[in-house]
Amino acid sequence: MASGDYPEAGRVTRSNEAAAPSKPPKKGIVLSETVREAPTPEALTSIAFSFTPPTIFAGDCSLGADTLELFSDGRGEWRANSVMSSDPGEDAFCCTFELFDAHDISIWKFGKICSPTLNPTPIVWEDNNRLFFPSFIFDSIGGASMTYSC
Repeated sequence: MASGDYPEAGRVTRSNEAAAPSKPPKKGIVLSETVREAPTPEALTSIAFSFTPPTIFAGDCSLGADTLELFSDGRGEWRANSVMSSDPGEDAFCCTFELFDAHDISIWKFGKICSPTLNPTPIVWEDNNRLFFPSFIFDSIGGASMTYSC
């Protein structure tokens, strides 16, 4: 056989011929009789912090019986069972929370949240829709601090 009798294997050459039109890939559905239990979502865990020793005063405002609860999905919930002002009018109690790891290194700081307008009658202040943090830091949280004002 002469060396030109067989084309070279594995070699692709460019030609001037038009390529065949491409067709969309075929789609199909595969049915199975296999039944498996759906994975159950991991249960949420939480950490709770309380800041009142027993009442915090800031200007005309006071805050008592409070809890910041942090959940493993990255949510935070704040509840103060008693917040009020001795001066009826425009006062609001405002808080900023900061999270720390076990070495007291800051790992997250929430924005400031404020209570509704206060008066001399105590109210319950709940804030469950503005406190979010990256859920991947949950296992690193070792402590929390609160900065507050009235």
